[in-house]
Amino acid sequence: MYTETLRGPRGLTWLGITAAVIAAGSEGLIIGSLGSLWGTPAFPVLVAAGIWVLLILGLASAVGILNRTTVCVSEGEIRGYLSPLRVVRIPVTSIVAMQEVTVSPRAAGGIGYRLMPGQRFLLLSGGPAVTLTVQNRPAYTLRSECPAELMSGIGREARRVR
Repeated sequence: MYTETLRGPRGLTWLGITAAVIAAGSEGLIIGSLGSLWGTPAFPVLVAAGIWVLLILGLASAVGILNRTTVCVSEGEIRGYLSPLRVVRIPVTSIVAMQEVTVSPRAAGGIGYRLMPGQRFLLLSGGPAVTLTVQNRPAYTLRSECPAELMSGIGREARRVR
């Protein structure tokens, strides 16, 4: 079993706190504006839009405030989390190759869980990482401060499962 948790940049935490404050303020504005529209055709639209705004801002604030990624290798699979969400799940038996690389947010198209053609990234900062070539799926690049240990943990789990 192998687990590694990495913290992201401090600025992302402040961005998450800002999103939480905006979500809380938006809730008050939305509720306040609904009273005068009760019973009108615009009422359900505003309620639906308000719910979506609060959900999106709430999720953005949670990701920003928690501001960490976790990679777990156990139970025959690799699980990657962008706290609080699980975003990667790869069976170790489907891994064809592993390679230690250096990744940058610019190459990945940003930070977080990034989807590029034929490639997936899980990172909050640049640095060492492991790229996994997976059967019938895109390649996955997982940011890790200890890429050799991550690859060793994946190898041990693959041998245990087989």
